[in-house]
Amino acid sequence: MTTQLTITRQSENQNHRAVTCTSLGIRYEVFEGQGVVSVRRWDAAMDRNTVVGEFELSFLRGDKVRIGDDPRWRPVGDFLYNHGSSFSAARSFIGDNNVEYRWKVRQGTLMLCKGGSGAPALITFHRDRYNPNDASYLEVHDIETLESLEKVIVSFLIMERRTGQA
Repeated sequence: MTTQLTITRQSENQNHRAVTCTSLGIRYEVFEGQGVVSVRRWDAAMDRNTVVGEFELSFLRGDKVRIGDDPRWRPVGDFLYNHGSSFSAARSFIGDNNVEYRWKVRQGTLMLCKGGSGAPALITFHRDRYNPNDASYLEVHDIETLESLEKVIVSFLIMERRTGQA
């Protein structure tokens, strides 16, 4: 059984999107302004959005990210790193459950796998290439990846931009 995290535009421009799964009570807001992308989780108990990550992809200043409540900006490569060929688009990160995850592009599709080659997809990104205004979604094949959902979403948004999947 799979779960879908739907990615929808919240306004006429791409500067405000939402990542949701109503059945699991998941809602993240994604805002972009002045080159910085901010990811916020809706906290119903506190009736407010909580920042879970921010990043800036800048050719001149270098890509940077901050995750969770850490106020320090650090290079994206410290969070989402490459090991292997410098020409590979694949990038890895360590989840909150201390598992290494790797984003890969297979046959034009962005997928999250456990670290290592040949591992099956845990999450697959689906987008209508013919009508990009339609909602896209992340298909979650392994529910255990939701333990690191905030890092998954931040890393996905970075990879989406870097691989041209946006």
